[in-house]
Amino acid sequence: AALTDDQFIKYMDLLELKISDVEPLFNILDDEDGKVTINEFCDGMVHIKGTARSYDVMRILQEQNKLRTCCREMGNKIDALLRQSKSNMRLEQASQELIRGI
Repeated sequence: AALTDDQFIKYMDLLELKISDVEPLFNILDDEDGKVTINEFCDGMVHIKGTARSYDVMRILQEQNKLRTCCREMGNKIDALLRQSKSNMRLEQASQELIRGI
């Protein structure tokens, strides 16, 4: 509804943003609770207002943070798999030693 509201469109134009920027802008300003508060909006727009360059940098930083989180999670999973693999190897070695001892 807001995307077709003339006042909203004029406001976006005043901020030098296109309607196609609304969803990425929301994602940038949102602190991942699914809402953009007035404070989040104002704080974010201070960094964005006036230049597409700042907007692009904020989008890149947001993506970088998501990638960093994803990489950290993958690293943790890999570490857990390696620990499990080493544990399995030790169990296999212990089993073979028991079999040889019988």
